[in-house]
This record gives sequence, structure tokens and C-alpha cells, in this order.
Amino acid sequence: MKLNTATVLKDLEGLAIKDSYMVEEDGERVSKERDLTVGNALSGALVAGVTAQKEIKPTEAADMYGLAMKLRNQKEVTLKSEEVTLCKNTIVKAFQPLISGQIILLLEPSEKK
Repeated sequence: MKLNTATVLKDLEGLAIKDSYMVEEDGERVSKERDLTVGNALSGALVAGVTAQKEIKPTEAADMYGLAMKLRNQKEVTLKSEEVTLCKNTIVKAFQPLISGQIILLLEPSEKK
């Protein structure tokens, strides 16, 4: 399935949910804010290692990292069915329904209607 990772997640009022991140400016770490996108939410959940499993094998960790980088660096990705399942299982553990629910609906387009 194709997924637009640049989709901005919204709050209940329809406003963009904000995402805080750190950058280095003049040798100092500074907090910045941006709109939270599907790609940023999913990649953050994947690299945090949040899954339904209690233990992650080294090859699974490498796969999760690779998928996270793909989701973070590309505006549109094609996901295999097992990647969709991993994303769904990971996002519901990492985020509350306001965020995870929107992403699940995007990952299950036939069930949106």
C-alpha cells in the first residue's frame, strides 16, 4: 500500500498537532516545534522499539530502523503487508488514540468508509 508520510496529524479542532524536536545552534541544543506528520510519528515509534513483543531480535531491530528511516525521509512510501502490520502494532503502543487512530485509518483505507 502507498502511504503519504507528509500527512499532518490534526487535533479534534482540526489544528495541526505539534511535535517538539532538538537541533544544535551555535553549539547549544535548542528545542524547536513542527507539525507532527505520519512519517515522524511512525518513525519515532519504530526507533523507540515499542512493539507487541517483549523482546526484539537484532535483525528485527535493524528492519525497524530501516523502515523508520524510509518513513522519515520519503514523502510517499510503498509498504508491504508485514510493514503495515508492524506500523499498526507499534503506533498503538506509542501514541494515544488521537494520533494512533488517524494513522490506523490511513493504514486501513478500505475501513475508513
